[in-house]
Amino acid sequence: MHSKRSLAKGRSLYDYLSTDQTRLMPAPALEEIFGSLLAAGRNAGANGFAGGPLAQMLAHDLDALVFLRFPQFPSSRAWGNAPAVTTWEYRTRVPSDPALAQVVPVPPRPFPERLRDPDLLPPPRHASDAAAWLWLVVPVVVALAAIAWWRRRSGAG
Repeated sequence: MHSKRSLAKGRSLYDYLSTDQTRLMPAPALEEIFGSLLAAGRNAGANGFAGGPLAQMLAHDLDALVFLRFPQFPSSRAWGNAPAVTTWEYRTRVPSDPALAQVVPVPPRPFPERLRDPDLLPPPRHASDAAAWLWLVVPVVVALAAIAWWRRRSGAG
């Protein structure tokens, strides 16, 4: 593992590692969605559980739901394998030499403020903000405690 010694890179890595896998990778997200739909469909048909109309339709069309396929529209994206399901699987596909990795620069695209409704909540803070403050505060507290201990010890002797 290469060390970058960059606070921005460290915060970005922390955000990725603390994010739910279904938000990072499409394969686990689809597995979670279809797993929930299949469970709802099975529960609707089992034990006389009525459920709602959607659950009854899911139970009726369970085979069609299992074999659902999404069409691949032509795009400029490179062809590849099935999407990675875990971060470990992703790491096995990424070249060990960073110079061999193909990186497509994509600028950040924040949601335009002019389109944001005034009653919406502001975007949430990054998880790395709390971690960065913790890494700032803990050493200061430890240093102050060490200074106080040293003063008490040297004043008593």
